[in-house]
Amino acid sequence: GHLFAPRPPGGVDAPLDAGWAEELRGLFARHGAELAGTIVEPVVQGRGGVIVPPDGFLRALRALCDERALVLILDEIYTGFGRTGTTFACEAEGVVPDLLCVGKGLGGGLPLAATIGSARVMGAWPKTDGEALHTATFMGNPLACVAALANLEQIEGRDLAARARNDGPALGARLEGLRRFCHVSDVRGRGFLWAVEFPRAQTAQAVVVAALQRGLILLQSGPTGTSVTLAPPLTIGEEQLARALTLFEQTLEKTEPIR
Repeated sequence: GHLFAPRPPGGVDAPLDAGWAEELRGLFARHGAELAGTIVEPVVQGRGGVIVPPDGFLRALRALCDERALVLILDEIYTGFGRTGTTFACEAEGVVPDLLCVGKGLGGGLPLAATIGSARVMGAWPKTDGEALHTATFMGNPLACVAALANLEQIEGRDLAARARNDGPALGARLEGLRRFCHVSDVRGRGFLWAVEFPRAQTAQAVVVAALQRGLILLQSGPTGTSVTLAPPLTIGEEQLARALTLFEQTLEKTEPIR
């Protein structure tokens, strides 16, 4: 089974709520031996609508897991490989997980995912007398692996994490200007991962459709579909990015808010 734990209230600029940590500690204590670990998208919750929790959230969660010897599992399939300004988002808080799930940016467009773990956790798998445990048809696909190696070489050689880190604030500032439209209720993000929030999912959907008609691909996100996510390639040219943002602004100008 599983439990859903509360996330800390407030955004990135809010102080970490001490009451949240105590609530989570109590949840862990009540379920005791039933719990094996905690899984979370660190620093930025991607498909949930690019939710950025208060600074210190991940460090506090690491400490709470350590108190009860729980495995901390980080899902960096969306945020990994430079998108938020560091190779992995968890580096922003100096947290090392027990298991790290990666994908998307790993394969550079080809389907590939991986789970990286500490020796303590990975060594807990039972030994086998011949049966292949935890396998899949496409595991270790040679073509995808070669592409991933070339992709990782480019990410490191071109320091694409620094690109997202250095240019992310300007991207965010440009998006902050969209608050002038009455149907934009929030703007949030980090690096090259941002979301613009609307009061209603119908408005977000209308924006995505209208933007696509202008040649701009956006992603509707959030638990109720009220967000529009912008996740440009880390290699995007400055002129191309500026053009995409202009198209986004033009789309909002022409989209009537749905009440």
